Amino acid sequence: MEYMNELKIERLKIGIGYLSINRLKMALSRSLKTVLGIESNVKLKGMFVNG
Repeated sequence: MEYMNELKIERLKIGIGYLSINRLKMALSRSLKTVLGIESNVKLKGMFVNG
């Protein structure tokens, strides 16, 4: 019985770790998108200023 409880706890830990990794990935991709968006906006503004 104790063995089963340990298994459940391990599964919970793995699940929580997986969720946090996914959250990190989402946050990273979101920040990358915003950075890329800002860079492209700056490039566009630069083109208008130069052109």
